[in-house]
Amino acid sequence: MTGTLLLALNFPPFGGGIARMMGEVALRYPPRSLTISTGTWPGWEAGDPRFPQTIDRVAIGAKRLRTLNGLGLWTWRAASLARRTRPGFVWCDEVKPAGYPATWLHARGGPPFGVIAHGADFLLLDAKIRRSVFKRWTARHILERCSVVAANSHWTADLARSVLEFLGCRALAADVRVVPLGTTPSRFRPGLDPAPARRRHRLEGGPWLLTVARLDYHKGIDTVIRALPAIRAVFPTACYAVAGIGSRRDALERLVAELGLGDAVRLLGFVS
Repeated sequence: MTGTLLLALNFPPFGGGIARMMGEVALRYPPRSLTISTGTWPGWEAGDPRFPQTIDRVAIGAKRLRTLNGLGLWTWRAASLARRTRPGFVWCDEVKPAGYPATWLHARGGPPFGVIAHGADFLLLDAKIRRSVFKRWTARHILERCSVVAANSHWTADLARSVLEFLGCRALAADVRVVPLGTTPSRFRPGLDPAPARRRHRLEGGPWLLTVARLDYHKGIDTVIRALPAIRAVFPTACYAVAGIGSRRDALERLVAELGLGDAVRLLGFVS
């Protein structure tokens, strides 16, 4: 057995932080040592050649991999891919839905698999397993067969341990690994002059609070905006910048206007 298989709903050009992370992982694995199984997304034909890995795309939109039909197609395709490439290990970009085909492969003599934990995924899973017996059963069915959980921070690791303990996966909970998110040192390092970026994005003054995230409900950006008047009562020049795109931009702009914070909040959009 050689190489690694990555089962990923989130993979470029699909947007979001998890997809970006999976893309960066694919760029940095030794060439042709990683096989990625994912769905389609507009622009994938132009984007895939930049990765030095084999990318196998199920003939279905990435978001539909969550559906029953999508999972059936994905599992069948992943099984065919595993027979052909004989990977030694399988990574899941999230516990669900990628955990379903990984579990199916493992139960039929396939390779061991691991799950990457990001934060929101386990927050949502925690809420679901506490109110639904079926969700609890499906999560346990996946995670009791999982070999390792790799968390992106100590906070995420603690959350994952709590979920795993609740599901009765105590051995896995005791061995959650922490792999902090990386950066590109040539672009992000101590000693860089921030003045050009501050000028470009109109971030003069401050101090500045910063969020880098998709503009989604669960990110808590609206909570920070609502808290900003209280923060400014103590630190009058405090401001808030948000780098990211998403479906909640209009709602956040309305909230900023309602609170009269137009001079203190910057929604920067996508920042490269």
